[in-house]
Amino acid sequence: MTRQHLHRATVALLGVILSGVASQSAEAGFILRDVKAEEVLDPIGFYQAELVLTGLPGTFINGSNNPAERDYFTIFDIPDLEGDVGKPAGWSSRNELIPAGLPVGFDDPTLPNLTFSYLAGEPIRLPAGATELVIGIFSWQTFDVNPLILLSEIRYAWQTSRRLDDGTVIKETGFNVAPVFVIPEPASLAMTAAGLGLVGLLARVRRRSRTPGHSTASTG
Repeated sequence: MTRQHLHRATVALLGVILSGVASQSAEAGFILRDVKAEEVLDPIGFYQAELVLTGLPGTFINGSNNPAERDYFTIFDIPDLEGDVGKPAGWSSRNELIPAGLPVGFDDPTLPNLTFSYLAGEPIRLPAGATELVIGIFSWQTFDVNPLILLSEIRYAWQTSRRLDDGTVIKETGFNVAPVFVIPEPASLAMTAAGLGLVGLLARVRRRSRTPGHSTASTG
């Protein structure tokens, strides 16, 4: 079995496992939206996603030079990960803490993960009366000398902070799965356009063959 086939089999198996596991409600923590993937240069893959903070009153993102205190989100199992491409100011990318309590099979230890964490600055707080806050765009890339694999979904987990009414600060963790919109590579788009053009041409030829004065049938 080739490396590509083995990866696809692993993804399929994990999909079956996770299909029976309900992800944590997205009412608290981080949500990844508008996740896109495309082949920008053969064989470089480019991903980007919008990060949204959502939660109850008092939810915030804590920054710290201590990895145990700062909040973050981790993207799991990225084949041929090269690293991050872009992130908002104050954020770093590396492998760090991963929330406990993830479902079995959620993280494949043979594939790399990517963690974005908030390093410094004032805590990023959910505005009073708001249910969500857009944090910014995060992006990363992959590189594979074999046929490029672009994921159709990504699994991620997070840690955020929340201040209770009595002033106590607690850490909240969770996990979720986000669909990925895979943008076809230029060659695929060209083939699709050519195919649609051919279908249109055949349709026009058929219409002309049925129009009086343009019959192609011969008479004796």
